[in-house]
Amino acid sequence: MGCGTSKDVGKSAQAPVSTDAKPKAGAPAAAPAAPAAAAPAADAAPVPPAPKDGKTEWHLLQYVDDLSKVTQGAPIPGFFLTVHDNKKEGLPRLGVLNVANGSITAVRIKDKARGLAEAKDLECLFMVDGAVAGKKQALYVAMTSKGKAFLFRVSMKKKKWVAHGIKAFEVHPPPGENTKHTNCEGARAYLENGQLWMEYGSRGGLTEDRKERITPWIARVPLDIKAIRKGTFKVDPAKLDVTYWPETLDNDPHVRQCADMGQAVGMARYGQLFAAAKDDEEKETHFMSYIMERLPGAQTGGVENFKPLYRVQGAKIEAIFDITKDVSIFATDDEGKGAFLTILHRHSGLAWKHAVVPPEGHDLRWYGVSGISPVDPGIRKKHDDSSSESDKSSSDEEEEKEEEKEEAQEEAREALEEAQEKLEEAQEALEEAQEKLEEAQEALEEAQEARNDE
Repeated sequence: MGCGTSKDVGKSAQAPVSTDAKPKAGAPAAAPAAPAAAAPAADAAPVPPAPKDGKTEWHLLQYVDDLSKVTQGAPIPGFFLTVHDNKKEGLPRLGVLNVANGSITAVRIKDKARGLAEAKDLECLFMVDGAVAGKKQALYVAMTSKGKAFLFRVSMKKKKWVAHGIKAFEVHPPPGENTKHTNCEGARAYLENGQLWMEYGSRGGLTEDRKERITPWIARVPLDIKAIRKGTFKVDPAKLDVTYWPETLDNDPHVRQCADMGQAVGMARYGQLFAAAKDDEEKETHFMSYIMERLPGAQTGGVENFKPLYRVQGAKIEAIFDITKDVSIFATDDEGKGAFLTILHRHSGLAWKHAVVPPEGHDLRWYGVSGISPVDPGIRKKHDDSSSESDKSSSDEEEEKEEEKEEAQEEAREALEEAQEKLEEAQEALEEAQEKLEEAQEALEEAQEARNDE
Protein backbone atom coordinates (compact mmCIF):
# COMPACT_ATOMS: atom_id res chain seq x y z
CA MET A 1 0.00 0.00 0.00
CA GLY A 2 1.36 3.38 -1.04
CA CYS A 3 3.37 5.45 1.37
CA GLY A 4 4.85 7.95 -1.08
CA THR A 5 5.02 11.66 -0.42
CA SER A 6 3.69 14.49 -2.52
CA LYS A 7 3.93 18.23 -2.85
CA ASP A 8 0.36 18.29 -1.54
CA VAL A 9 1.57 17.52 1.97
CA GLY A 10 2.21 20.53 4.12
CA LYS A 11 0.27 23.14 2.18
CA SER A 12 -2.10 25.29 4.19
CA ALA A 13 -5.76 24.47 3.71
CA GLN A 14 -7.63 24.58 6.98
CA ALA A 15 -7.17 27.11 9.70
CA PRO A 16 -5.11 26.78 11.74
CA VAL A 17 -2.47 25.47 9.32
CA SER A 18 1.13 26.18 8.43
CA THR A 19 3.80 24.35 6.52
CA ASP A 20 6.91 25.57 8.32
CA ALA A 21 7.78 23.75 11.52
CA LYS A 22 9.71 26.82 12.68
CA PRO A 23 7.61 29.53 14.30
CA LYS A 24 7.82 32.81 12.44
CA ALA A 25 8.08 36.13 14.17
CA GLY A 26 5.30 38.40 13.09
CA ALA A 27 3.51 35.67 11.18
CA PRO A 28 -0.11 36.53 10.43
CA ALA A 29 -2.67 34.88 12.68
CA ALA A 30 -4.43 31.84 11.31
CA ALA A 31 -7.84 32.62 9.91
CA PRO A 32 -10.37 30.64 11.94
CA ALA A 33 -13.05 30.53 9.27
CA ALA A 34 -13.62 27.17 7.60
CA PRO A 35 -11.83 26.74 4.26
CA ALA A 36 -13.34 26.08 0.91
CA ALA A 37 -12.05 23.10 -0.99
CA ALA A 38 -9.48 24.03 -3.59
CA ALA A 39 -10.96 23.78 -7.05
CA PRO A 40 -9.61 20.93 -9.18
CA ALA A 41 -7.69 21.74 -12.31
CA ALA A 42 -9.79 22.69 -15.31
CA ASP A 43 -8.77 19.57 -17.18
CA ALA A 44 -9.26 17.24 -14.19
CA ALA A 45 -11.06 14.04 -15.10
CA PRO A 46 -14.42 13.32 -13.43
CA VAL A 47 -14.05 11.42 -10.17
CA PRO A 48 -15.14 7.79 -10.70
CA PRO A 49 -17.31 6.22 -7.99
CA ALA A 50 -15.66 3.87 -5.49
CA PRO A 51 -16.09 0.16 -6.25
CA LYS A 52 -18.31 -1.97 -4.01
CA ASP A 53 -17.12 -5.16 -2.36
CA GLY A 54 -19.61 -7.16 -4.45
CA LYS A 55 -21.50 -8.57 -1.47
CA THR A 56 -22.81 -5.67 0.61
CA GLU A 57 -23.65 -1.98 0.48
CA TRP A 58 -20.11 -1.04 1.52
CA HIS A 59 -17.45 0.27 -0.86
CA LEU A 60 -13.72 -0.47 -0.98
CA LEU A 61 -10.77 1.87 -0.58
CA GLN A 62 -8.31 2.06 -3.46
CA TYR A 63 -4.80 2.74 -2.21
CA VAL A 64 -2.43 4.79 -4.37
CA ASP A 65 1.17 5.99 -4.04
CA ASP A 66 0.52 9.49 -5.36
CA LEU A 67 -1.21 11.73 -2.83
CA SER A 68 -2.19 14.24 -5.53
CA LYS A 69 -4.55 11.65 -7.02
CA VAL A 70 -6.41 11.65 -3.72
CA THR A 71 -6.47 15.38 -3.01
CA GLN A 72 -7.50 16.36 -6.57
CA GLY A 73 -5.85 19.74 -6.18
CA ALA A 74 -7.01 20.44 -2.62
CA PRO A 75 -4.10 21.44 -0.33
CA ILE A 76 -3.98 19.75 3.06
CA PRO A 77 -2.52 20.64 6.47
CA GLY A 78 0.99 19.44 7.16
CA PHE A 79 0.52 18.79 10.88
CA PHE A 80 -2.25 17.29 13.02
CA LEU A 81 -2.75 17.27 16.78
CA THR A 82 -3.54 13.79 18.15
CA VAL A 83 -4.71 12.25 21.42
CA HIS A 84 -3.65 8.87 22.78
CA ASP A 85 -5.60 6.61 25.14
CA ASN A 86 -2.71 5.70 27.43
CA LYS A 87 -3.49 5.09 31.08
CA LYS A 88 -0.08 4.73 32.73
CA GLU A 89 1.75 7.77 34.02
CA GLY A 90 4.58 9.11 31.91
CA LEU A 91 3.17 7.93 28.58
CA PRO A 92 2.14 10.46 25.89
CA ARG A 93 -1.31 12.03 26.03
CA LEU A 94 -0.99 14.50 23.14
CA GLY A 95 1.11 14.33 19.99
CA VAL A 96 1.64 16.14 16.70
CA LEU A 97 1.65 14.09 13.53
CA ASN A 98 3.71 15.15 10.50
CA VAL A 99 1.74 14.04 7.45
CA ALA A 100 4.75 14.10 5.11
CA ASN A 101 6.71 11.37 6.89
CA GLY A 102 4.34 9.96 9.52
CA SER A 103 6.56 11.01 12.42
CA ILE A 104 4.85 11.88 15.68
CA THR A 105 6.14 14.15 18.42
CA ALA A 106 4.88 14.26 21.99
CA VAL A 107 3.37 17.57 23.14
CA ARG A 108 4.53 19.12 26.37
CA ILE A 109 1.51 19.75 28.60
CA LYS A 110 1.57 22.75 30.94
CA ASP A 111 -1.65 22.13 32.83
CA LYS A 112 -0.78 23.41 36.32
CA ALA A 113 -2.10 20.20 37.90
CA ARG A 114 -5.45 20.48 36.11
CA GLY A 115 -5.35 16.84 35.03
CA LEU A 116 -4.61 16.72 31.30
CA ALA A 117 -1.04 15.49 31.71
CA GLU A 118 -2.28 12.53 33.79
CA ALA A 119 -5.65 12.02 32.06
CA LYS A 120 -6.47 8.34 31.58
CA ASP A 121 -7.96 7.02 28.35
CA LEU A 122 -8.21 10.14 26.19
CA GLU A 123 -10.55 9.09 23.38
CA CYS A 124 -11.90 12.34 21.91
CA LEU A 125 -10.43 15.45 20.35
CA PHE A 126 -12.00 18.32 18.47
CA MET A 127 -11.14 21.84 17.41
CA VAL A 128 -13.12 25.04 17.95
CA ASP A 129 -12.48 27.80 15.40
CA GLY A 130 -10.89 30.75 17.14
CA ALA A 131 -13.40 33.27 15.78
CA VAL A 132 -16.22 31.45 17.54
CA ALA A 133 -14.49 32.03 20.89
CA GLY A 134 -13.33 35.56 20.02
CA LYS A 135 -9.76 34.41 19.47
CA LYS A 136 -7.35 34.34 16.54
CA GLN A 137 -5.90 31.05 17.76
CA ALA A 138 -7.90 27.84 17.57
CA LEU A 139 -8.98 26.07 20.74
CA TYR A 140 -9.02 22.32 21.32
CA VAL A 141 -11.00 20.01 23.56
CA ALA A 142 -9.69 16.60 24.57
CA MET A 143 -11.93 14.22 26.52
CA THR A 144 -11.55 10.90 28.30
CA SER A 145 -13.91 7.99 27.81
CA LYS A 146 -15.53 8.84 31.17
CA GLY A 147 -16.29 12.44 30.24
CA LYS A 148 -13.45 14.42 31.80
CA ALA A 149 -12.73 17.18 29.31
CA PHE A 150 -10.00 19.78 28.84
CA LEU A 151 -10.08 23.01 26.85
CA PHE A 152 -6.63 24.24 25.75
CA ARG A 153 -4.47 25.87 23.10
CA VAL A 154 -1.41 24.53 21.28
CA SER A 155 1.58 26.63 20.22
CA MET A 156 5.24 26.32 19.35
CA LYS A 157 7.82 27.40 21.92
CA LYS A 158 11.51 27.06 21.18
CA LYS A 159 10.66 24.68 18.31
CA LYS A 160 8.70 22.43 20.67
CA TRP A 161 4.94 21.84 20.84
CA VAL A 162 3.26 23.08 24.01
CA ALA A 163 -0.34 22.68 25.24
CA HIS A 164 -1.28 25.55 27.55
CA GLY A 165 -4.16 27.64 28.90
CA ILE A 166 -5.83 24.43 30.07
CA LYS A 167 -9.28 24.50 31.67
CA ALA A 168 -11.03 21.35 32.89
CA PHE A 169 -14.74 20.49 32.84
CA GLU A 170 -16.96 17.38 32.79
CA VAL A 171 -19.81 15.99 30.72
CA HIS A 172 -22.33 13.32 31.71
CA PRO A 173 -24.40 10.59 30.03
CA PRO A 174 -28.14 11.05 29.45
CA PRO A 175 -30.53 10.25 32.33
CA GLY A 176 -31.08 6.53 32.86
CA GLU A 177 -27.86 5.41 31.21
CA ASN A 178 -25.53 3.26 33.27
CA THR A 179 -22.51 5.44 34.06
CA LYS A 180 -20.46 2.28 34.58
CA HIS A 181 -20.73 1.64 30.85
CA THR A 182 -20.12 5.23 29.78
CA ASN A 183 -17.38 5.03 27.18
CA CYS A 184 -17.32 8.04 24.88
CA GLU A 185 -15.10 7.69 21.82
CA GLY A 186 -16.40 10.59 19.77
CA ALA A 187 -16.99 14.29 20.38
CA ARG A 188 -17.12 17.41 18.24
CA ALA A 189 -18.27 21.02 18.08
CA TYR A 190 -20.67 22.45 15.53
CA LEU A 191 -22.52 25.67 14.81
CA GLU A 192 -26.26 25.87 14.25
CA ASN A 193 -28.19 29.13 13.94
CA GLY A 194 -25.32 31.02 15.54
CA GLN A 195 -25.19 28.72 18.58
CA LEU A 196 -22.06 26.69 19.37
CA TRP A 197 -22.84 23.12 20.41
CA MET A 198 -20.84 20.24 21.78
CA GLU A 199 -21.84 16.73 20.79
CA TYR A 200 -20.45 13.56 22.37
CA GLY A 201 -21.45 9.92 22.11
CA SER A 202 -21.21 6.47 23.59
CA ARG A 203 -19.21 4.03 21.51
CA GLY A 204 -21.99 1.40 21.68
CA GLY A 205 -21.14 -2.25 21.06
CA LEU A 206 -21.15 -4.73 23.94
CA THR A 207 -20.16 -4.63 27.59
CA GLU A 208 -16.78 -6.07 28.58
CA ASP A 209 -18.33 -9.46 29.38
CA ARG A 210 -20.02 -9.33 25.92
CA LYS A 211 -23.39 -10.14 27.46
CA GLU A 212 -25.19 -6.80 27.19
CA ARG A 213 -25.55 -4.19 24.49
CA ILE A 214 -24.47 -0.66 25.36
CA THR A 215 -26.98 1.97 24.31
CA PRO A 216 -25.31 3.95 21.50
CA TRP A 217 -26.52 7.42 22.50
CA ILE A 218 -25.42 10.84 21.26
CA ALA A 219 -25.84 13.86 23.55
CA ARG A 220 -25.77 17.56 22.68
CA VAL A 221 -25.29 20.58 24.93
CA PRO A 222 -24.61 24.27 24.22
CA LEU A 223 -20.86 24.83 24.51
CA ASP A 224 -20.01 27.98 26.49
CA ILE A 225 -16.29 28.71 26.12
CA LYS A 226 -16.35 31.65 28.53
CA ALA A 227 -18.04 29.55 31.22
CA ILE A 228 -15.39 26.83 30.80
CA ARG A 229 -12.63 29.41 31.18
CA LYS A 230 -14.29 30.76 34.33
CA GLY A 231 -14.82 27.26 35.75
CA THR A 232 -18.62 27.60 35.81
CA PHE A 233 -19.59 25.34 32.89
CA LYS A 234 -21.94 22.55 33.98
CA VAL A 235 -23.80 19.84 32.05
CA ASP A 236 -27.29 19.02 33.28
CA PRO A 237 -28.15 15.51 32.04
CA ALA A 238 -31.88 16.33 32.19
CA LYS A 239 -31.42 19.10 29.60
CA LEU A 240 -29.40 17.10 27.06
CA ASP A 241 -30.73 16.73 23.54
CA VAL A 242 -30.29 13.01 22.78
CA THR A 243 -30.44 10.85 19.65
CA TYR A 244 -29.15 7.33 19.00
CA TRP A 245 -27.02 5.37 16.59
CA PRO A 246 -28.68 2.31 15.00
CA GLU A 247 -28.93 -0.68 17.34
CA THR A 248 -26.41 -2.62 15.26
CA LEU A 249 -24.12 -1.89 12.34
CA ASP A 250 -23.45 -4.36 9.51
CA ASN A 251 -25.66 -6.83 11.42
CA ASP A 252 -22.84 -7.34 13.92
CA PRO A 253 -23.47 -6.55 17.62
CA HIS A 254 -19.71 -6.49 18.24
CA VAL A 255 -19.26 -3.37 16.11
CA ARG A 256 -18.98 -0.19 18.18
CA GLN A 257 -21.27 2.26 16.43
CA CYS A 258 -19.13 5.29 17.26
CA ALA A 259 -15.34 5.16 17.07
CA ASP A 260 -15.11 8.87 16.26
CA MET A 261 -17.64 11.50 15.19
CA GLY A 262 -15.42 13.49 12.88
CA GLN A 263 -15.85 17.21 12.32
CA ALA A 264 -17.50 18.79 9.28
CA VAL A 265 -16.03 21.62 7.24
CA GLY A 266 -17.24 24.96 8.57
CA MET A 267 -18.32 23.29 11.82
CA ALA A 268 -21.56 22.27 10.11
CA ARG A 269 -24.18 20.16 11.88
CA TYR A 270 -24.28 17.44 9.23
CA GLY A 271 -22.33 16.06 6.31
CA GLN A 272 -19.18 14.99 8.13
CA LEU A 273 -17.66 11.54 7.92
CA PHE A 274 -17.68 9.46 11.08
CA ALA A 275 -16.28 6.05 11.93
CA ALA A 276 -17.33 2.81 13.63
CA ALA A 277 -15.02 -0.05 14.53
CA LYS A 278 -14.81 -3.66 15.65
CA ASP A 279 -12.03 -4.53 18.08
CA ASP A 280 -9.95 -7.71 18.29
CA GLU A 281 -8.66 -7.61 21.84
CA GLU A 282 -7.30 -11.17 21.77
CA LYS A 283 -5.20 -11.25 18.58
CA GLU A 284 -5.13 -7.55 17.68
CA THR A 285 -5.35 -8.54 14.03
CA HIS A 286 -8.92 -8.95 12.81
CA PHE A 287 -10.00 -5.34 13.19
CA MET A 288 -12.83 -3.96 11.06
CA SER A 289 -13.78 -0.33 10.53
CA TYR A 290 -16.61 1.52 8.82
CA ILE A 291 -16.74 5.04 7.40
CA MET A 292 -20.13 6.74 7.00
CA GLU A 293 -21.55 10.14 6.14
CA ARG A 294 -23.80 11.82 8.70
CA LEU A 295 -27.17 12.88 7.24
CA PRO A 296 -29.86 15.22 8.64
CA GLY A 297 -33.32 14.19 9.72
CA ALA A 298 -32.97 12.69 13.18
CA GLN A 299 -35.35 14.13 15.79
CA THR A 300 -34.78 14.21 19.53
CA GLY A 301 -35.07 10.64 20.84
CA GLY A 302 -34.82 9.24 17.31
CA VAL A 303 -32.22 7.28 15.34
CA GLU A 304 -29.49 9.03 13.36
CA ASN A 305 -29.46 8.83 9.56
CA PHE A 306 -26.28 8.02 7.72
CA LYS A 307 -24.97 6.92 4.35
CA PRO A 308 -22.71 3.83 4.38
CA LEU A 309 -19.47 4.43 2.49
CA TYR A 310 -16.44 2.24 3.23
CA ARG A 311 -15.58 -0.92 5.11
CA VAL A 312 -11.90 -1.25 5.98
CA GLN A 313 -10.48 -4.62 7.03
CA GLY A 314 -7.51 -5.00 9.37
CA ALA A 315 -7.70 -1.45 10.77
CA LYS A 316 -9.34 0.06 13.86
CA ILE A 317 -10.18 3.65 12.93
CA GLU A 318 -10.55 5.86 15.99
CA ALA A 319 -9.89 9.33 14.55
CA ILE A 320 -11.34 11.13 11.51
CA PHE A 321 -11.47 14.74 10.32
CA ASP A 322 -12.86 16.38 7.17
CA ILE A 323 -10.22 18.61 5.56
CA THR A 324 -12.54 19.67 2.74
CA LYS A 325 -15.94 18.47 1.57
CA ASP A 326 -14.14 15.91 -0.60
CA VAL A 327 -10.96 15.05 1.29
CA SER A 328 -10.66 13.63 4.81
CA ILE A 329 -7.96 12.20 7.04
CA PHE A 330 -8.38 9.23 9.35
CA ALA A 331 -6.02 7.44 11.71
CA THR A 332 -6.07 4.12 13.52
CA ASP A 333 -5.26 2.64 16.89
CA ASP A 334 -4.20 -0.88 15.98
CA GLU A 335 -2.92 -1.56 19.50
CA GLY A 336 0.39 -3.48 19.42
CA LYS A 337 0.63 -3.09 15.64
CA GLY A 338 0.88 0.68 15.92
CA ALA A 339 -1.12 3.15 13.85
CA PHE A 340 -1.63 4.41 10.31
CA LEU A 341 -2.81 7.71 8.90
CA THR A 342 -4.77 7.78 5.64
CA ILE A 343 -5.83 10.64 3.37
CA LEU A 344 -9.14 9.72 1.70
CA HIS A 345 -11.17 11.09 -1.19
CA ARG A 346 -14.68 10.35 0.03
CA HIS A 347 -16.27 9.99 -3.43
CA SER A 348 -13.71 7.93 -5.36
CA GLY A 349 -12.37 5.87 -2.45
CA LEU A 350 -8.80 6.74 -3.47
CA ALA A 351 -6.60 6.63 -0.38
CA TRP A 352 -2.98 7.40 0.50
CA LYS A 353 -1.64 5.59 3.54
CA HIS A 354 1.39 6.08 5.78
CA ALA A 355 2.53 4.38 8.98
CA VAL A 356 2.72 6.52 12.11
CA VAL A 357 6.37 6.58 13.20
CA PRO A 358 6.95 7.00 16.97
CA PRO A 359 10.13 8.55 18.39
CA GLU A 360 13.08 6.14 18.35
CA GLY A 361 12.90 3.57 21.12
CA HIS A 362 9.24 4.17 21.92
CA ASP A 363 6.61 1.45 21.88
CA LEU A 364 4.23 1.48 18.90
CA ARG A 365 1.34 0.83 21.28
CA TRP A 366 1.81 4.21 22.96
CA TYR A 367 0.95 6.13 19.80
CA GLY A 368 -2.36 4.69 18.66
CA VAL A 369 -4.43 7.68 17.52
CA SER A 370 -7.82 8.26 19.21
CA GLY A 371 -8.58 11.76 17.93
CA ILE A 372 -7.19 14.15 15.31
CA SER A 373 -7.42 17.85 14.34
CA PRO A 374 -5.13 20.18 12.32
CA VAL A 375 -2.60 22.30 14.19
CA ASP A 376 -0.47 25.26 13.10
CA PRO A 377 3.26 25.26 13.90
CA GLY A 378 3.41 28.93 12.91
CA ILE A 379 1.59 30.01 16.07
CA ARG A 380 4.07 30.94 18.75
CA LYS A 381 3.26 30.72 22.43
CA LYS A 382 2.50 34.23 23.57
CA HIS A 383 -0.31 36.35 24.99
CA ASP A 384 -3.47 36.08 22.89
CA ASP A 385 -4.77 39.64 22.61
CA SER A 386 -7.29 38.83 19.92
CA SER A 387 -10.41 39.21 22.06
CA SER A 388 -12.14 42.54 21.59
CA GLU A 389 -12.08 44.75 24.64
CA SER A 390 -15.85 45.01 24.58
CA ASP A 391 -16.17 41.25 24.92
CA LYS A 392 -13.75 40.95 27.80
CA SER A 393 -15.06 40.90 31.33
CA SER A 394 -12.90 42.00 34.25
CA SER A 395 -12.65 38.39 35.38
CA ASP A 396 -11.42 37.40 31.90
CA GLU A 397 -8.72 40.07 32.04
CA GLU A 398 -7.69 39.08 35.55
CA GLU A 399 -7.53 35.44 34.52
CA GLU A 400 -5.38 36.23 31.49
CA LYS A 401 -3.08 38.39 33.61
CA GLU A 402 -2.76 35.59 36.15
CA GLU A 403 -1.98 33.12 33.38
CA GLU A 404 0.61 35.49 31.96
CA LYS A 405 2.17 35.90 35.40
CA GLU A 406 2.32 32.15 35.99
CA GLU A 407 3.74 31.52 32.53
CA ALA A 408 6.33 34.27 33.01
CA GLN A 409 7.36 32.69 36.32
CA GLU A 410 7.60 29.29 34.70
CA GLU A 411 9.64 30.70 31.83
CA ALA A 412 11.96 32.33 34.35
CA ARG A 413 12.37 29.01 36.16
CA GLU A 414 13.07 27.29 32.85
CA ALA A 415 15.64 29.96 31.95
CA LEU A 416 17.30 29.49 35.35
CA GLU A 417 17.38 25.71 34.88
CA GLU A 418 18.88 26.14 31.43
CA ALA A 419 21.49 28.54 32.82
CA GLN A 420 22.34 26.06 35.60
CA GLU A 421 22.66 23.26 33.05
CA LYS A 422 24.98 25.38 30.92
CA LEU A 423 27.01 26.27 34.02
CA GLU A 424 27.32 22.58 34.90
CA GLU A 425 28.36 21.81 31.33
CA ALA A 426 30.93 24.60 31.47
CA GLN A 427 32.27 23.26 34.79
CA GLU A 428 32.51 19.77 33.32
CA ALA A 429 34.31 21.15 30.27
CA LEU A 430 36.69 23.05 32.56
CA GLU A 431 37.40 19.90 34.58
CA GLU A 432 38.08 17.95 31.39
CA ALA A 433 40.40 20.71 30.19
CA GLN A 434 42.24 20.68 33.52
CA GLU A 435 42.62 16.89 33.33
CA LYS A 436 44.01 17.14 29.80
CA LEU A 437 46.41 19.87 30.97
CA GLU A 438 47.62 17.69 33.83
CA GLU A 439 48.08 14.77 31.41
CA ALA A 440 50.05 17.02 29.07
CA GLN A 441 52.24 18.23 31.97
CA GLU A 442 52.89 14.64 33.06
CA ALA A 443 53.80 13.68 29.49
CA LEU A 444 56.18 16.64 29.33
CA GLU A 445 57.85 15.68 32.61
CA GLU A 446 58.25 12.09 31.42
CA ALA A 447 59.82 13.31 28.19
CA GLN A 448 62.23 15.53 30.12
CA GLU A 449 63.20 12.64 32.42
CA ALA A 450 63.82 10.40 29.42
CA ARG A 451 66.05 13.05 27.84
CA ASN A 452 68.03 13.40 31.09
CA ASP A 453 68.53 9.61 31.30
CA GLU A 454 70.09 9.69 27.84
